[in-house]
Amino acid sequence: MKLKIILFLSLFIILSAGCQARRSLPRIGSASYNTGIAMEPRFSSGNSLFSSDSEILTDDDVKRILAFKFKPQEKNKIAVLPIGQFLWHGWSDELDKADETVQNSLINRLKESGAIYDASYLPSLLVPEKKTVGHLREAAARYQADLLLIYKASFRTYQKYKVFSPDKSKAYCSLEAVLLDARTGIVPFTLLVSRTFTAEENNGDMNFHETIRKAELSALKSALDEVGIEIVKFMEKSEK
Repeated sequence: MKLKIILFLSLFIILSAGCQARRSLPRIGSASYNTGIAMEPRFSSGNSLFSSDSEILTDDDVKRILAFKFKPQEKNKIAVLPIGQFLWHGWSDELDKADETVQNSLINRLKESGAIYDASYLPSLLVPEKKTVGHLREAAARYQADLLLIYKASFRTYQKYKVFSPDKSKAYCSLEAVLLDARTGIVPFTLLVSRTFTAEENNGDMNFHETIRKAELSALKSALDEVGIEIVKFMEKSEK
């Protein structure tokens, strides 16, 4: 009896965590920022303790970056870049159309912001082979996009979940998104969204694998919708 209660509570906790999102907080005013770390006399609170750091950024560069407060242009063009490959691509015509619907949904969400006059996916020919911040910033600039929204989704599927019959599957979707300012290279906004979902096979599916792909797309749409909503809020707040 105790074992059944424990299993029930565990399942309840898993299902209750089906919708989560964590986003970064705005940069606080630099004047009131204080690390609170006691420094030796030969060091100042604004200098790196590691000499090798200067090979990447000088101390003055770091100070300027941390003191910078992001403020978007009055009207912005935003490019979107998904990172990674998704298993439903080329699976079926129905899934390809559903994927297009998911992509359009995100674009429409972004255009709800008065600060975004255009939103579109970065053309594949402009996607750099090396996806470093510098190369991605260059690609956005060539596309004349003020901002670049980069997101990466990952999925995990558990088909041996004991509480489900063989034609059902428990799956988990995690989506990480970052917003890159092409002008400065600053990343003023990040968001991590999690979704759990259950896939159940129906007669219209070719097989259970297609069922899982449809469920993944549904979870991705939900996560991207939240990303779009949060970015619109961020842009409107940053304008003020």
